[in-house]
Amino acid sequence: MKIKETQELRAQRLNAAIEKSGLSYPELEKLTGISKSSLQRYATGATKKIPIDCLEKLAKALNLDPAYLVFGEDSSPFNMVVGGNKMFDNRLKQLREARGLTMRQAAADLDIPYTTYVHYEKDENEANSTALVKMALYYGVSTDYLLGLPTKTEKDSPLNSEREALNSLINYLPTEQINDVCQFMEFLVWKKKQE
Repeated sequence: MKIKETQELRAQRLNAAIEKSGLSYPELEKLTGISKSSLQRYATGATKKIPIDCLEKLAKALNLDPAYLVFGEDSSPFNMVVGGNKMFDNRLKQLREARGLTMRQAAADLDIPYTTYVHYEKDENEANSTALVKMALYYGVSTDYLLGLPTKTEKDSPLNSEREALNSLINYLPTEQINDVCQFMEFLVWKKKQE
């Protein structure tokens, strides 16, 4: 594949992700700190090279794996439809309503753009691993539960009490520090895969 084709495909992926997010360019500018004109040039392919820091900011704001914007693939094992069903199958809504929260409150608490959270809850978008872990920690459930996968019973899992302790500790952290915990956990998973 030629470099020009790769750049055009990257621009198409970025443009599609922006449209799918429902965010306007001014909203995206506020989230990323990237000027509206630069965002438009990136999405149309007028700018051939997007700086890596801008790609990372865009991926975070659009709740995407940066690998998707660059290569067209998502390295996240969670960014998929599980078992032929929709990703969350109404679980997010049930958990949010059980806490008596609005979607706007949950999105703010999770530090996820409101429109992105709405798309997750309606199963219109699939969450990447960072968002999935943040939501699981926030609601005090496993990622398996959110994805509709079978979960082990307490007697089957000797790590259950450690996970519960971790969940209770995380409930005391502000969202910014939960983000740091999620990033560190992703680093540990990546490191383990490198072994």
